[in-house]
Amino acid sequence: MDTKNPLFTIFTPTYQRAHTLKRLYESLLRQKEKDFEWIIIDDGSTDNTKEVVDSFISQEQIKIKYIFQQNAGKHKAHNEALNHAKGYLFLVIDSDDELTDGCLKNFKKIWKQILPHERKFYAGIIGNITSNEADSINQEFEGNFFDMLLRKRISGEKLHLIRTDLMKNNPFPVVNNNHFMIEGIVWLRVTRDKKVIYSSYQHRTYHRDDLDEESLTKKGKNPMYGCSGKAIY
Repeated sequence: MDTKNPLFTIFTPTYQRAHTLKRLYESLLRQKEKDFEWIIIDDGSTDNTKEVVDSFISQEQIKIKYIFQQNAGKHKAHNEALNHAKGYLFLVIDSDDELTDGCLKNFKKIWKQILPHERKFYAGIIGNITSNEADSINQEFEGNFFDMLLRKRISGEKLHLIRTDLMKNNPFPVVNNNHFMIEGIVWLRVTRDKKVIYSSYQHRTYHRDDLDEESLTKKGKNPMYGCSGKAIY
């Protein structure tokens, strides 16, 4: 049996998204780079998510680990995924989105360009996202993540590929029964004393369902939703 750890751990938190998971799954099958595992943390779904994922697992096309937890929020699902992650680099992709076909191949190419003895100085790679893969171009620059934001060299939502060891050392805070924690609190912690490489290549295709009442984007518009997490941030 091959016990070699994969280069990538892809983590997907999901809740009531059985109807969108196939789109994401098929995008993983299309990856030109195959050295990855997929961890799915089901945050208490009551739809047929488990049956959908079981059908993926039965096909034996990619390595999949499915874990069910009582509804506790994406940040707790994130921490649970890190308990199981074996990949060197950790990537979070939501259950209603998909990776562009060249996503992992491009991430690997960029990471391998860093000399092995220099990688300890890097947190990872920040990838651009799109609603249309045909828009893809590829420009790269590096620096401190917070500085990039402050100087507006990058803005808006991005796809974060971060060293798994840094992620494990910087889990999401867990506050009482809070169900929401802003992701930026982790990105800033894990990158505070490291460099990141930004790639304008489109790594993730996003989809937005404005009718989806379970969307964190929609819930987050409520100023009281996840107030403990927002207060920490």
